Amino acid sequence: MKKLRRAPVGIRLRLAVVCAAVAALASGCDHSAPLIAESEELMVYVVLESFPSGFVRQPLTAVVARSATPAVEFLSADVFAMRRTSDGRTFDWRVQPTLSIGLDQVNGNYVLAESLSAVGALGRDSLMPGARYDLLVEVQGRTITGSVTMPERPALRLLRGAALDTVVWAPASGAAAYFSPAGALTTDTMWIGDRQGAGTRYFVTAIDPQLARYLRSPQLTQSGVTGALGLFGAQVTVSIEALPNSAGGQP
Repeated sequence: MKKLRRAPVGIRLRLAVVCAAVAALASGCDHSAPLIAESEELMVYVVLESFPSGFVRQPLTAVVARSATPAVEFLSADVFAMRRTSDGRTFDWRVQPTLSIGLDQVNGNYVLAESLSAVGALGRDSLMPGARYDLLVEVQGRTITGSVTMPERPALRLLRGAALDTVVWAPASGAAAYFSPAGALTTDTMWIGDRQGAGTRYFVTAIDPQLARYLRSPQLTQSGVTGALGLFGAQVTVSIEALPNSAGGQP
């Protein structure tokens, strides 16, 4: 099955270029701005993600660190806890052993388990669009908190013309912006591109206001968290397949 481009891979919390981390293979990105600020302050970065069923995804990681150019000093938190606001259920975030490394190589020092643990802690497959989550990190005598609501899934529709494909979607609740099938950050709810062959899959990612604000403001060092620099955001990716007929719906 062909794809228009690789689907947005999401921010995996490495110190990479912002637009390259959230929109794979997007053209025209500014490759000068790192995701995480260079500072000796404490930093916490968590971006929750939801992808279509069957999507091949990277581990969902988080960063608790202090940076000192050109290296990152990862920190082991006394408490790293995330709960679903509606019922208080906790998620199974685990320490991921790593060393202090260069700013362009960070993958994260905490990783979320993929599924429910033996003791009942929730995994990545329990992240749900529309749900709210609370974060608590205690490290080196500091308390960092944050809350985020994942956007709802955009409902996609594909209109196929003789020369053009048009992907349209209604505004998703909780979304402040989107990544279009071309990987561009936009507030539009329509994308038009050259008609592709049957089997091409188009991806759209809805992003919450905290992540949108962070991506739009290169100088912003804090969004969605208090008590440290960093980010607590969320994004939800959906897809639709191009069919030979003139129109399609979300699979």
